Amino acid sequence: MPKPAPQKMVLEWLRALWRAVNVPLVAVLLALVLGALLLVLSGYSPWLAYSELYIGAFGDSQAWQRTLEKATPLIFSGLAVAFAFKAGLFNIGAQGQLVFGALVSAVVGFSVTGLPALLHIPLAILAGGIAGALYGAIPGALKTYTGAHEVITTIMLNYIALNITDYLANGPFKDTTPGNVVARTPRVLESAQIGSVGQILGVPDSFFGSVPFGFILAILVAAVTWWLLWRTTLGYEIRTVGQNADAAKYAGMKVARTVILTMILSGFLAGMGGRSRHRELSAVSSRALTLVWDLMALRLPCWAKPALSGSFPPLFWWEP
Repeated sequence: MPKPAPQKMVLEWLRALWRAVNVPLVAVLLALVLGALLLVLSGYSPWLAYSELYIGAFGDSQAWQRTLEKATPLIFSGLAVAFAFKAGLFNIGAQGQLVFGALVSAVVGFSVTGLPALLHIPLAILAGGIAGALYGAIPGALKTYTGAHEVITTIMLNYIALNITDYLANGPFKDTTPGNVVARTPRVLESAQIGSVGQILGVPDSFFGSVPFGFILAILVAAVTWWLLWRTTLGYEIRTVGQNADAAKYAGMKVARTVILTMILSGFLAGMGGRSRHRELSAVSSRALTLVWDLMALRLPCWAKPALSGSFPPLFWWEP
């Protein structure tokens, strides 16, 4: 069978890209127009407002660093929700999984000593991912074995995670530094702090050097997630179950196993996001960390259809 010409492949890729971004682009343009109209009616200059918004987000290297740093956990949360969507699951519990990931990775960051950064940072990130995965397995198992809908169970588990994290951050894991009255964990060790790419490469003053390493990790994880969904047997099973679970079962696929595994992997992505943003995590509090992230994560898959790469663009329009 002859291979398609390179020009045709490029055209098909451009068409797919346009289908993925045309609705979000129109939505952004409409939001800007409506926002400008409201500003004018209120007696303010839209140009001045949007200029300050742009400067605050992209005005210099520090602004870029803040924007990318705050966007990183949203990328992970968006990937988590979008990944579950591919199996027809609504993982509204990304918030709780992210909270547990942040807490566990912080505990590993301040309690495990004697490790070099090359081992301590991956260990903390992995611990956060595993915590999120275990928490994500709960609604997956409940749906499989009891029929409980994941929307209800994940919403309930969000509040459980918030309150457990608040208790631990104000109790067993509270920072006992003299004068501290905030419910937070101790400052993680320097060997577990996620810095910028420049700090790792030894060029902190360069523009690229200000890019948070967590953001680079998010891009790599997004690429691996895409590969898993579209280039592996497991990914094919996940997408098939999402499109028609009965047909997948008739074809011999283990639907129950796929549902649970999808929620585990989705929780793993969210849990990694709990460690990705805060370079020091000296104030892990569920209320401070995640009140808004879950709502944003639910909106990202609207951009991510049909491509997971759609989880990236909207993140730079929002700052907590």
